[in-house]
Amino acid sequence: MCCSLPSSCCGRGKRFGHATCVWCFAVVKIPFATVKTSFATVKTTAQGCFEFVFRMHAGLSMLEQEQRWDLIQQGRAEDYHGVAVHPRHLSLFEKAVLKRHRQYRRQADVQMATL
Repeated sequence: MCCSLPSSCCGRGKRFGHATCVWCFAVVKIPFATVKTSFATVKTTAQGCFEFVFRMHAGLSMLEQEQRWDLIQQGRAEDYHGVAVHPRHLSLFEKAVLKRHRQYRRQADVQMATL
């Protein structure tokens, strides 16, 4: 069984391991909770994971974001190399999957600012 309460085990823990079974995680974490509370815990955990992956940093100036969006609307997204694509301002999804942080070039950004 994947959890400490055999009667409530869903069986996924046998196939995929205890850590991947979200239902068993809720049951083990809160053994005397109701089903409604257990699902609320799972829902909150899922929302937290979603935000961790897709939420970007909020400390970016609107001017930089507008410059980036103007180039995106013109179809020249790869030409932007400013602070908006710095790894610190991108979400985990944008860094790991879309690789947008590779467009950031500090020297080109400084040169563009001096013009």
